[in-house]
Amino acid sequence: MSWLRGLLFDNISLKVLSLLLAVLIHLVVRRDSVRELTINVGVAVTAVPTGRVFVGDLPQEVEVRVRGRWGGIRTLLTDRNRRLGIDLAAYRDGERYAFDLRDVQLQLGAGEVEVMSVRPAAIDIRLERVAKRQVLVQVSTTGDPMPGFGIGPKSVTVVPARVEISGPANALRGVRHVRVAPIDLTGADRDLRVRARLLGVGGPHVKMSVSEVDVQVQFEEHDIVRKLKQLPIVVRGCPEGMRCQLEPPETTVTVRGKARAVLSLARRPPDNLVHADVAPAIARKQRRVRLQVPTLKGLTLSTSPSVAKFKLLGEIPAD
Repeated sequence: MSWLRGLLFDNISLKVLSLLLAVLIHLVVRRDSVRELTINVGVAVTAVPTGRVFVGDLPQEVEVRVRGRWGGIRTLLTDRNRRLGIDLAAYRDGERYAFDLRDVQLQLGAGEVEVMSVRPAAIDIRLERVAKRQVLVQVSTTGDPMPGFGIGPKSVTVVPARVEISGPANALRGVRHVRVAPIDLTGADRDLRVRARLLGVGGPHVKMSVSEVDVQVQFEEHDIVRKLKQLPIVVRGCPEGMRCQLEPPETTVTVRGKARAVLSLARRPPDNLVHADVAPAIARKQRRVRLQVPTLKGLTLSTSPSVAKFKLLGEIPAD
């Protein structure tokens, strides 16, 4: 029993430390043990024969089965930007490209990890002749400008007016123009100059020489008519100490002219836009007076009614 007790408890601290080290080594070795795992890796065509473009179906990712220690596999899992390049420079249309496992392993840069398989193992190669063409840029608009403003057939200009497109000959055969993202004209009353994005045309394999163009829209200003209702009539020439009453006391003014000037006046008409000078009518013993409006450049103003009745109501009471 003493022998057994010595075996268990002599140098107890050293024995506990040894046990902990053994457990730690076991965990490390087990964690970095050899494993097999499938990872997803992006792919991209890096080269094609001169004058050709790849138009086949290319998966965004392939499944790569790898085998190795966990440390190396973990490195592959953390590198999400890694992509496999597919070099088709020596291939012809209709052939198949098979993934070479040794090349895949070199591209992954994981020397300690063995590539077991790639799925799909191969892709069909479809190559077409590259064509180029100059096409017109076409502009479309959305929304309506401010009332009284519009655009004519020559109001929209684009720089550049033509762009070069390149891509598979079959995809370009029916392309006559490219479009820009619609230009919003809602509420506009000033000329516009915008940088507009070109929309895709002919499919994903067609490229354009530029991605944006400058679009200028020049608005045509039209003649419009606006009615300003219930405008007060300002009385002038009423005898001192007397009161003059008009019937009606308000009138409607019709404004004609270019849109910008008409809309500006309609938004904030002055308080004295319409007046009636009763002094001449009193001198002639008349009880009707013609309403008057100022002469404004580029505008024509008229009142309805154009004549008002007035009354002299006697002396103004003293305060």
